[in-house]
Amino acid sequence: SLDHEDQSALSPTTAASEPCTSQPQSLFQKSLDCVSNYNGSNPSSLLVRVAALHNIGHIHFRNRQYTHALEIYSQAHETLIQLMINQKARDILSDILVYTAGTYNCIAMSRYYLTDEHAYPSVGTVPMLANALSIYGELRALQVRPRTWSHSFLHDRTIATVMNNIGRVKFAAGDFYGALSTYMEALKLRTTILGASHLDVGVVLFNIAESYNHLDDVEKAKQYYSQYLVVAISKLGEGHTDVVDVLTTLGQLCYRSNDLTNAQAFYKRALQCSCDHVHCATMYNEIGNAAFEEGNCEEALWCYRSGLEIEMKLDPFLKIELLPTTLVNIANVCMGLCRYRDSLKHYTEALPLIDEQYGPSSEQRADVLIAIAHLHEKEEEYSTAESMLAEAIKIRTELHGRSYAVSLLLNTLGTIQSQRKKYGQALESFLESLEIRLNSSESSDSDVSNVLYNAGCTYRRLGKTENALSCFQQSLFYERKGCGQNGGLLISTNVVTTLTAIASMQMELGRYEEALTHYQEVVVMWFEYRDLDVQIRSVYDGMHECYIQRMLNTVDESSKTNGRHNLAP
Repeated sequence: SLDHEDQSALSPTTAASEPCTSQPQSLFQKSLDCVSNYNGSNPSSLLVRVAALHNIGHIHFRNRQYTHALEIYSQAHETLIQLMINQKARDILSDILVYTAGTYNCIAMSRYYLTDEHAYPSVGTVPMLANALSIYGELRALQVRPRTWSHSFLHDRTIATVMNNIGRVKFAAGDFYGALSTYMEALKLRTTILGASHLDVGVVLFNIAESYNHLDDVEKAKQYYSQYLVVAISKLGEGHTDVVDVLTTLGQLCYRSNDLTNAQAFYKRALQCSCDHVHCATMYNEIGNAAFEEGNCEEALWCYRSGLEIEMKLDPFLKIELLPTTLVNIANVCMGLCRYRDSLKHYTEALPLIDEQYGPSSEQRADVLIAIAHLHEKEEEYSTAESMLAEAIKIRTELHGRSYAVSLLLNTLGTIQSQRKKYGQALESFLESLEIRLNSSESSDSDVSNVLYNAGCTYRRLGKTENALSCFQQSLFYERKGCGQNGGLLISTNVVTTLTAIASMQMELGRYEEALTHYQEVVVMWFEYRDLDVQIRSVYDGMHECYIQRMLNTVDESSKTNGRHNLAP
């Protein structure tokens, strides 16, 4: 919430940015002591006591001492109850009602800022504000103006403040629709009383934008944040912290809605306005993210490095918080630009910082290990890639169990182990990946068929032809099953590749008729999909070999039956 909303002694709405000194508090305490010496039956004395208690409570409130504020306001409430039943207080009843409503409001907002839903549940806070609203509403309807108010419009202004407070309590409780409804009423009232350019109107516009943001209505949120900016910039200036924060939020909303051009524009405005080094470094990262999403890798890299330059000058605590993300961002861009050595350098620099910030078994460490493994794989440094990936799998398994994401890593690990000719270990990785995928709701038929094909290739390298054939046949089953769901050329290419592998295995096992049937199916598909990546020459060579073997088998069978003089031509 914002720190510049209108405040009154009876209607605190937020903590002030500057704490109060102790001198006013001591003066109010003296007045309270003086009032205590008066006859308790004197209604005017008791009302002065309530006023003094309110002022003391307000000082505690502004100093963010919400527990003390709550205690003082509760004492004021007890005094007001005494006044309510005092027959001599009828002449100042309107003032008593105003203080009662104000006390409900102050107690409610002290509870709100204590943010302890268990001790001070919102279901008890909202009714207090509703009571305050009801009292103010009745006073306004009766056109009663308390002696303590010099202007009648204070009725409406106070009602608007209480409405805004109700909205904030509902918002904090997660009732965003309820908050939005109340904020809209407060906006209408404040605009009528104060005019559209008043800062209190801007505060409600901000609160409405926050509600829409939490409801994922990006366009409405952008609309009300923009309206808030018009008011805030005119009253506070473009360099104010709240203005910079909202410019940043607008950039984030544009980024979420894929409006990358406006996202960068808002981020750059926030960057120009901000004097906060940490905020500037964050802005450079945000602008870099938007540029990277747009494909402007060089601009993204410049932004990330500019942020890194600022972060390196910060104190160690802030540095450890910001540096890992920036280093990883730079590494990601370098990878996109195929600058693999630079990418590896920044990932490696980020790793110990990630360990310090998140721990050695964090999701962030696993992500970086996977990226490093990928880079080593590209450079054909398979030993390092294998060890990095194995550690990432261990972390992910500890964090998430045998998940679909782990099966993806196991499949990649098996591929790397195959490159190192560690076929036994590769097969274990593929089979473990297969087991996870068969039991995961996230896996598609294509996922299952891919890992079955890899297992088949590994069995083949181990000389286990029957096992290889079985895996290829199962892979073909899942590929064809997935065709109805996914379709397209990729599935057809995979089917052709697997059919060819099955035919090859059947030839090794001497099953030439079955092999020929699969080769013929490949040829038919090749004629149907000319864009398929098919080594058609090798397919024809396989078919030719099948025909020769079939002919030789026929000759052999004929010689057994008819003798040497009746051979087939």
